[in-house]
Amino acid sequence: KQLYERMIQYYDGYRFSEESEERTFNSTLVLYYLKEYLDLGKEPQEKIDINIVANYEKLANLITLKNNKYSKEILTALMQKRKIDGQITRKFNLAIDLNQNDILSILFYFGYATIEDHVLGETTFTVPNYIMREVYNDYFMYLLKKEGISVETDKMKDAIREIALEGKIEKLCKLVEEYLSYIGNISWQRYDEKYIKGYMHGVLLTTPIFNTYLEFNVRNNKYIDVAIFKNEIEGVKYQAIIEVKYLKKEENTKANIERKRAEAIEQIEEYMKDERLPKDDLKKFIVLYIGQKMEFLEEIR
Repeated sequence: KQLYERMIQYYDGYRFSEESEERTFNSTLVLYYLKEYLDLGKEPQEKIDINIVANYEKLANLITLKNNKYSKEILTALMQKRKIDGQITRKFNLAIDLNQNDILSILFYFGYATIEDHVLGETTFTVPNYIMREVYNDYFMYLLKKEGISVETDKMKDAIREIALEGKIEKLCKLVEEYLSYIGNISWQRYDEKYIKGYMHGVLLTTPIFNTYLEFNVRNNKYIDVAIFKNEIEGVKYQAIIEVKYLKKEENTKANIERKRAEAIEQIEEYMKDERLPKDDLKKFIVLYIGQKMEFLEEIR
């Protein structure tokens, strides 16, 4: 049952018709996962076959096809909200400029987006599953590098070692702070919690010692912002979950800070009701950013 739940999270969620409620798996990746599981006797470290991993230039070319003016809006919606409304285009005319529905439909046909709902003639597109969320997150890291934003591997390694050996996330959170100081260079980006979580996730994806999840679904239908679970690698002492909160500078009041902290504590308490989560070596953190600065970092015991 646990294996099936994992595969749903990783590979399910594709809906190819507005008339159907059925969702389907990515069959290629399901077979890859099962083969690796049978060969190794455990879940594969890589959840996606390296032979079909996303080509970021391909995704970039799809999103910015014909230099359309909608690409930034579409990318922002899919990365921040994981959904966007539009209509499926059945036929394209490449001789004229593509509109937002055309670009959304191309992403739909290539499997980067799928149908969540269809109401009053309008389709809501969404990111289908965890693997596709990783693709968008990795593409986000690719964009940072392309825009000239520093992604320092030595600092990433230090942050990862601090989590694994000391059960602390201060260096990871400081990396995010550095990232936020650069973010103004990307004019289209209106950052919020999604981007903070996405950058944390991107840093942690650089290591094989953790299985890291963005918006990890626990059984009471809650979602952990960032979940960092140990792989079967000797020497790793700790794993962690992180609840991320964000306030704009103009929202910086004692009442708002306390409200965010109380929300985070309540959410972590709800997460821990899931008996699948480890107990002995799991660290639980709240981190709050105000504007570009980390306001506080707290471990919940």
